Amino acid sequence: MVDGVLLSRRAVETLRRDHQRLKNQVRNLEQRLRYAHTPSVVGQVYHGVTGTSTKYPTYPASGNVVPVNLERWSFTEVAGSATIGYYPSTRAVLASTIDDSLPASGTHVVLDRLPGKPGRRWWIRRGVFVAARVTDTGANAANNAVEAETGVLNYGSGIGRHLLGFTASTPQNKFVVYQMSGHGPPPRIGDLVVTAQIDNESYIVYTNAKCRLKARVDTPGGIAVDGTGPVVIWENGLATSRIEYASLNWMATSALVYQKECIVQWYDDEQKWVIENAEC
Repeated sequence: MVDGVLLSRRAVETLRRDHQRLKNQVRNLEQRLRYAHTPSVVGQVYHGVTGTSTKYPTYPASGNVVPVNLERWSFTEVAGSATIGYYPSTRAVLASTIDDSLPASGTHVVLDRLPGKPGRRWWIRRGVFVAARVTDTGANAANNAVEAETGVLNYGSGIGRHLLGFTASTPQNKFVVYQMSGHGPPPRIGDLVVTAQIDNESYIVYTNAKCRLKARVDTPGGIAVDGTGPVVIWENGLATSRIEYASLNWMATSALVYQKECIVQWYDDEQKWVIENAEC
């Protein structure tokens, strides 16, 4: 009974459903109002390569907004080992740097897709590390710069795993990378490197190039004390096609004759290979 009016069971059930529906609508409205005044910080992270595409055929010469071709990476979820797969995407977006810098075309970048006004916007993270393989050393050699292609470093599994090789990106993405003075011998074609983007330029922060090598003197006249001559580099007990020029200017009292075995070491302070030890 409501205000002296006797209601049927069906009428009571109808009122109950209507009351519950109104409560739900009020609750939903309160949630919408609350979220509308709360900035969202949830973003999405993507991987990509700066460069032109069908959608964005022109790369800017200045500014801070650039076209980026999105990529996908995946790996097998197996403890102790991981096979990394690279999957290019057909999606291209426009992304901005936070510091107003302009990344070079072909630069691998990590992107954050964050809420903006209006809609979401793409932002390029700084300090991205990229694996690469040196493809050309001649174009900018005077500036300690080489050309490299991006890709994935492949490692063995388990504790103490070692570097097995390199898988280049498809399609090929090339960029210029610099080596800072005092960080090992000059890069050679085929060297594997890890680069970091700093102030809009890419620098080598790791290389698999060895600084201490086994060799044999490769000039019939030998190498005189305080002289320099060619040596053939040996690996795995066999001679390679690699030739370096090494100096006999440290703790040497006699010349090193043809075909003598030696150990050569790269010295950053002198920027050259030095014969450190040799066969008697």
